[in-house]
Formats: sequence, structure tokens, C-alpha cells
Amino acid sequence: MSRTGVEVSKAATLQRELLLSGIDSLKKGGTLVYSTCSFTCWENEAVVNYALKKRFVKVVDSGLPDGLGRPGLRRFRHRRFHPSLSLTRRFYPHVLCVDT
Repeated sequence: MSRTGVEVSKAATLQRELLLSGIDSLKKGGTLVYSTCSFTCWENEAVVNYALKKRFVKVVDSGLPDGLGRPGLRRFRHRRFHPSLSLTRRFYPHVLCVDT
């Protein structure tokens, strides 16, 4: 399925709103797991980067074994993301042999 730039932008805006709402709903010291089924950095790293700027939150190590998933992007084209985004994980179905 291919999406237009406008569709990706709308989805990213919604993702930012949902993530901030989730953060605002947490109890003090709570943990939120953010996960999408998108490969675009605009709906993943850029959304988390936005939350890091808008809320007093941090990305923590998932504790997953090394080699499981790939580190999140710290840069894409002209954009630079917070260094802690390397703690996030990207899972590609074709790499894990789970694509259908």
C-alpha cells in the first residue's frame, strides 16, 4: 500500500497527538510503549523526537537482546533526531522472516 505525502503527514500529526495524550495520562514514573506498523521515520522517530521536546520524558533501553531489531534512526535526510532514539527499535518483517 502506497500513501501520499499528505496522508503520511496527517498520520504523523495524529501520532504526535496520541503520543502526547498517552504521556499526559501516565502516572508519575509510568512507562509508555510507543509502537506503529509504519516504516516512515515521520511516524516513528520524528514523533518520539517531538515528544522529547514537548514533554519531560526520556527514551529508555528496552532490554531486548542485541541483534533483535535495528536501532532507531538518529538522522534521516536533512533531519537530526535526539541521540537517545538509537535506543528505539525498528523491526522489519522481511528481516525477521515474518512477512506475508
